[in-house]
Amino acid sequence: MIEEQVSLWGPAGVVRSAPSPGALDQYGRYFVIGGLVGVMTLLLREGIARITGDTPSRYLLSVLAAYAIGILVSFLLHKHLTFRERLATPAHPLHSALLRFTLIALIGMALTGGLAVGGRYLLVLDAIFFAYSGAVAFVIASLLTSVVTYVLNARLSF
Repeated sequence: MIEEQVSLWGPAGVVRSAPSPGALDQYGRYFVIGGLVGVMTLLLREGIARITGDTPSRYLLSVLAAYAIGILVSFLLHKHLTFRERLATPAHPLHSALLRFTLIALIGMALTGGLAVGGRYLLVLDAIFFAYSGAVAFVIASLLTSVVTYVLNARLSF
């Protein structure tokens, strides 16, 4: 007897087989690479903030600049390590995958920027975390956004 489960991400009523061990391994790679790129991006954001200052508008610019650099690093690492695609094929040309990945990353960037600024200033994280409130808001926003971008990239980019 084959066990099946309903996909949380598929259309209503679609029954799919349970995730294979390879899919769980893929998610593990996605999580580790995302974490490493996330740490790099966080450190980059902090460095930009030290140079430019930390007003609300400059904070948003530092989040967006760091995120943009993270997009490029993330694409290369996920393409080769997470989804293990080495060569472009006529069915999956490199520029097409990069375009889809970039569009999903831009959606993620907007979501991260909105969640980070909203979390920091609307939830008054400055009063709780003081000098670390920008980093805390950015980490929380990035983690929440990563769930959305993983699903979209697994389905659309690679």
